[in-house]
Amino acid sequence: MKKLLLLIPFSILGVSNLNAQCTPVDCSASLPVYGGTCDSMLMGGDINVAYDDFESFVMNNDCFDAGVFDPALAGTEIAIDLVHDITFASLPAGITGVTNQVDYVTSPGVNTLGCASFTGTPTEAGVFNGTIDLLVDVTLCGLFPIELADQNAAYVMWMTINPDPSFTGLAPTYGTTDASVNLTVTGTTGGTFSGPGIVGSTFDPAIAGAGTHTIKYLVSAQEGAAIAPASDSMEVVVQVSILGIEGNVLNDVTLFPNPANDVLSINGLEGNTENIQISDASGKVMVSHSNITTTSFEMNVENLEAGIYFVRITQNNNARVIRFVKQ
Repeated sequence: MKKLLLLIPFSILGVSNLNAQCTPVDCSASLPVYGGTCDSMLMGGDINVAYDDFESFVMNNDCFDAGVFDPALAGTEIAIDLVHDITFASLPAGITGVTNQVDYVTSPGVNTLGCASFTGTPTEAGVFNGTIDLLVDVTLCGLFPIELADQNAAYVMWMTINPDPSFTGLAPTYGTTDASVNLTVTGTTGGTFSGPGIVGSTFDPAIAGAGTHTIKYLVSAQEGAAIAPASDSMEVVVQVSILGIEGNVLNDVTLFPNPANDVLSINGLEGNTENIQISDASGKVMVSHSNITTTSFEMNVENLEAGIYFVRITQNNNARVIRFVKQ
């Protein structure tokens, strides 16, 4: 007889107390005659956060067509006598599986209930296709029953562990003249920041402009035995207000022409400008010049694509952003 591969997904039947032995739940009313489980997914979790879930299953000693497990065995009637030597594979690091019994003996006409607990603190993120591997003793049903011991079987179950999208660096409020701030990922690295005023991993209030803005960090991870990535995100809302510039330092700065084709002239500087940058609508810096000592300055914008851009002028620790259009 061929080895059996019992591809029966595990079910979500409840959550047990942390590190406590699970108590089986009888879901036989919703299962076929030979038993099985009730669903296909374990509870989702988060990386580095304590996890606790369990799965219940039902089996009995009634004969059934083995073709439900393997089409090549269609027409062969079998009955499960004993399940033993249970092990776990392909779980996230930090998660341990254990069944409520070492083995399970079935009886005719009586359902045998079992469960497996999954506890611990996962240290890997992703979508995991774990298995409970076991040996099954079966009987070939018929006029002359034949007993077969130690048939390989595997229950398949799914678990999703989300990465940690946490980050720091943002205050609740800013002024449009405040300097840019660096954002620091405190969870899972490798993600991306997005939102108004975001340039890489920095937030620039001047580029964001006045208003209420949502800054988002999105990260995906596929680690260890995971077969697919899991994703999660964190959002922080900041308020940017228009603030006056001390001494009206940059109020006289003008751009000409606007719209511009080839050269953009910046006038009204005081001769001690630390930096002038041109950024696109996404916040990407396209042109940058530093340590400008003249009151007027020309920037070549010929190579910029047509669209809306922002000129950020920093002078005496003050900043101003002026929008211009490249034709």
